[in-house]
Amino acid sequence: MTETSIPSPSPESTGERYLPGYEAAEQHRMSRRTAQQAAAFLLPHLRSGMALLDCGCGPGSIAIDLAELVAPGMVVGLDIEMRQIEFAREQAARRGVDNIRFEQGSVYKLPFPDGAFDVVWSHAVLKHLSDPLAILKEFRRVLRSDGMVAISDLDWGSLLWEPSTPELSEVRDLLLRVWEHNGSSPYYARHQRRLLREAGFARTEAWAGSTYPSYAGRSDSTRHWAGVLTRWFEEPAFVTTAHKQLAVDDFQLAAMKETIRAWGESPDAFFVVLPCSAMGWVRASSE
Repeated sequence: MTETSIPSPSPESTGERYLPGYEAAEQHRMSRRTAQQAAAFLLPHLRSGMALLDCGCGPGSIAIDLAELVAPGMVVGLDIEMRQIEFAREQAARRGVDNIRFEQGSVYKLPFPDGAFDVVWSHAVLKHLSDPLAILKEFRRVLRSDGMVAISDLDWGSLLWEPSTPELSEVRDLLLRVWEHNGSSPYYARHQRRLLREAGFARTEAWAGSTYPSYAGRSDSTRHWAGVLTRWFEEPAFVTTAHKQLAVDDFQLAAMKETIRAWGESPDAFFVVLPCSAMGWVRASSE
């Protein structure tokens, strides 16, 4: 696989960021993800010897699982954040998986030639970016003539939580507004099948629901999600947008974080956001 030489990008240079951030707690949360959870719909289509690209691989846990499944095929994990790449390399070495490598790069300009991969996989990435259609076209470019893409994300426009209160509605509204002001689309996941078709894939399928944990209905899980959401409200990029673009001050943010914390401790707390998945094939059929 021949690679082109391009400068290493950074989140700052692209003008778009992963708003939940890259601090230790968020990295730990992402590193617990597995292919069996997040990519269950893709696994039946994988076979030994495939070349697979994981775009936005994060700390690498899913990519490493996929490398084990397609061995002796090769997996490449790509992420724009170098801290994620370094962590992923350490995890692959710790697990003794050697048919994988991790590289820094942008999904808007993949550093690979046309037709380099059998599969492109991307999980929980495209909703954070302003032009998912351009990215999907780039995914198609690097696929072979019989290749396929698999994408998965949460539709945050579907967010439901109980007990429902006006204060929680304000939290939800601010979360979605901050994402949108930063070029993200909380509603992206529901449009994945259409976007794949517009990107040129001849055949597409989409699903709602998966084994990926996207709900909370026990005390430990509601506390977990309360912690996740609270950390998001503390991320510098989130706070800056709330302050400068939406005129939300520190007092209001503190009140919202307390609302989240109190919700997480409620014996009646329930939270769900709909996971959506889709696949696209370069050819109209497998024949």
